[in-house]
Amino acid sequence: MKSTSCLLIISLVGLVLVQGLPSNRKLLAEELSITWMEGSPYAPLEIAVGDTVTWTWSMGSPHDVSTATAADSCTDLTPISGDPVEEGTYSQTFDTAGTYFFACSVGDHCDEGQHITITVA
Repeated sequence: MKSTSCLLIISLVGLVLVQGLPSNRKLLAEELSITWMEGSPYAPLEIAVGDTVTWTWSMGSPHDVSTATAADSCTDLTPISGDPVEEGTYSQTFDTAGTYFFACSVGDHCDEGQHITITVA
């Protein structure tokens, strides 16, 4: 009887602990890649806090990664990946929830679709 009661208590505690976890909780951060090129429309991206996004480009034309003030905004761009280069990568880990806007500041690349909205939840 004593072992049955003990087993029942352990089972109930385990059930409460498991039910207390959100079903969408991620245990490990993800690393996501974006192939960055002009003329490519980018769908909005939804990621979790702690995820890392890496932009990679090697299409012969120089590119950069810049922050933008709003979705589809190709003005007031602030480069964050350094000077534009023909081949490069830039990575950012998102530690804060929010909505972020990125674009390429080179020529008319942004106007041609080289921009993305990333929502971090």
